[in-house]
Amino acid sequence: FTPLTDPCVKFIRSLQIVNRWGALVYETQNIEAGDPAYGWNGDWQGKNHPSDVLIWKATFELYNGQVETRSGEITLIR
Repeated sequence: FTPLTDPCVKFIRSLQIVNRWGALVYETQNIEAGDPAYGWNGDWQGKNHPSDVLIWKATFELYNGQVETRSGEITLIR
């Protein structure tokens, strides 16, 4: 998973994914926007994360210098 971005996004400063209990499942920083090679592959602690609804939060840096934070849900189905 990586958030879909529009052409205004220069890069993703941070991406966090947490489970329903608030445990950090995935975190990365300074990744290219829109590149699926960077992002969460569905693993947690070296194993496939079970089916669940998770929360993502990302901070984006735009080409005009502004910084925006967005969040949403991921439904993981195995």
